[in-house]
Amino acid sequence: MPVAGVEAEMLIRCSDSDLMRRNRARGGIWGDRPARLVTVLRAGLAIVRGSGEACEIELGDATAA
Repeated sequence: MPVAGVEAEMLIRCSDSDLMRRNRARGGIWGDRPARLVTVLRAGLAIVRGSGEACEIELGDATAA
């Protein structure tokens, strides 16, 4: 996948990426999600669960440094 495709779907520094739009969405609202984004989110959750929740996938402002 070209870098531009990854950025459009998952870049946290880009307010209009698919991931950031999902983060802003009101809870309980369903919508289409890109398959690659779902794959990455599932992998992240598997890492969290596999670590006994010792690993946190939500970095938030830590990535803005």
